[in-house]
Amino acid sequence: DALPISLGNGNIAGLSEYLNTIMVALTNAGATIAAISSVTTSAYISQLTSTAIPIISIFDSVRTELEEIPGKRVALFGTRYVIDTDMFGYLPNVDIVRPTDAEVALIDEAYQKLALRGYGIAEDRETFNRVGSALSKREGVDVILLAGTDLSMLYESEEPAFPALDCSVVHIRAILKSFIKADPGA
Repeated sequence: DALPISLGNGNIAGLSEYLNTIMVALTNAGATIAAISSVTTSAYISQLTSTAIPIISIFDSVRTELEEIPGKRVALFGTRYVIDTDMFGYLPNVDIVRPTDAEVALIDEAYQKLALRGYGIAEDRETFNRVGSALSKREGVDVILLAGTDLSMLYESEEPAFPALDCSVVHIRAILKSFIKADPGA
């Protein structure tokens, strides 16, 4: 996920050029499918113009998984950008439940620290568990989407204390399913 382009400065053209270069290289190397693991970066898949191979979308994967969940009251944990844009508007047919401004600040701060550190600590888990439990109880949330790749490592060995769906895990399952479908002998 380490991009030489910062989305913070709105350099969508630079990001698109970077991703297009990678897609050409992957295609030339013989790749038959591609995936972008970053939730934020995936929002710009439509900007890719030089791809000759299918891209397994994290958004499509999550939408498909959400169809199986009763209810549809969903909250998001990730960066402030992901939360504020309701995962870039890629989640139709669900009722997005918004954390309070104070909760969004806590979530974003904890996420940024986790991402910069490169690993999760008990304090991070406690923050997400506290906010997730309170939000679920208060708002009747069916599931909180862990909509940031860095959140996967936080809950590798311990389940969240709230109903959660890890977008990265869902995406990995979709990638594997697509890969096996494309190459049944693999």
